[in-house]
Amino acid sequence: MTRFGGWGLAALIAVVTLARVISAQADMVQGAATVGAAKITLASGMAVGNTTATGPVISVLLSDKPADRQAFATDTKTGAGEPLAPGIFEGAWKSQHIGKKLSGFTFTVSGKANIISDEFLVGGKNNTFSLGTSDM
Repeated sequence: MTRFGGWGLAALIAVVTLARVISAQADMVQGAATVGAAKITLASGMAVGNTTATGPVISVLLSDKPADRQAFATDTKTGAGEPLAPGIFEGAWKSQHIGKKLSGFTFTVSGKANIISDEFLVGGKNNTFSLGTSDM
């Protein structure tokens, strides 16, 4: 079971609320992420499913601007027959954040509905952070 403390639970509730908007509105979301003095208006969403050695996962990006899909495709491309590495989607989105193309929040959920990774993409290269998980 994944455990959240303090404002981590609030972030999870906000993400669940926004997830409903994603399914109803395709790539559009409504919401905000506030980290310290930085407030990001979330307006775009993207989700990618993948099967890993431990089962299916879904990686989600909620951001202020749409992800650059061409850059995302390039950053997640593998060789013929090569499996996708864990974290490849989050890494591709983080790369766009570092390139100042977007800011927001990314998380990956396992087939058992556990959050297995998360990261706030706020504040540039050295200011991203994760709430962390207690169980995978």
